[in-house]
Amino acid sequence: MAQFQVLQLWTDAYLYDTRHLTQAQHGCYLLLLMTAWRTPDCSLPDNDNLLARYVGADMRTWLKQKSVVLAFWTLGNDGRWRHKRLSTEREYLVQRACKRAESGRRGGLARAAANSLRNNEIPQANLPVCSSRNQAPTPTPIYSEGDKSPSAAAGAAGLSVGNRASKDKPLPESMSASPDPQKAVFDYGKTVLGRNAGGQITNLIKRHGGALDAAMRTLHLAAGKSAPREYLAAVLRAPPEPELDELGLPITSAGALGKLYADLGPML
Repeated sequence: MAQFQVLQLWTDAYLYDTRHLTQAQHGCYLLLLMTAWRTPDCSLPDNDNLLARYVGADMRTWLKQKSVVLAFWTLGNDGRWRHKRLSTEREYLVQRACKRAESGRRGGLARAAANSLRNNEIPQANLPVCSSRNQAPTPTPIYSEGDKSPSAAAGAAGLSVGNRASKDKPLPESMSASPDPQKAVFDYGKTVLGRNAGGQITNLIKRHGGALDAAMRTLHLAAGKSAPREYLAAVLRAPPEPELDELGLPITSAGALGKLYADLGPML
């Protein structure tokens, strides 16, 4: 299961804006877009050695293509190259995931309230011993901004984005303030998957190497599915992802980018 959202590409807009590129420049541009998409802040370092590595070219070949390919990007004061439409698309998808998680949380609250009303109608003499253990855990609140649909208008690189506000999304309150972040993951996971999902949540945390934020993001995605438990089961059955470096790239001799570059053909 990939840890990154799907990057949409509007082919008509992309071709309209990149008809001046050569075959080699198309390959470099697409590989840089995908590499930036896999970084936490959706950017690239201002480092020719790394950029040449990302596009699978030697330094001489990269320097020949650099000025044309990086014309789509902007160099910030922090020494990072950013693509405006790419960054906007990332922010939109983060907002949408948080909104879906909030919808799942509200649904869990409604079910818990309905169960509470039914339990209040049962005579006390008929209640099982230690029934408090079966109460639903307190759901984790997910704060989200307003959501807008992406525009299909053509623009630089043809990515499926429009003009959206870019604001950092806060972590759920239980992750940022709780003295026990792991408990926050379990509480939210049981809200999404059911109170008997402790085993699945434990396996999910192990799947992410103990990274609680990554486990929480996967639970957010599951909350937006029609069958969250089945979705998470499919995630746990999937083969493990390769180990990644600090930029989210596979630490292998060839790596996923090398394979993708080979699939695109001998463009350099």
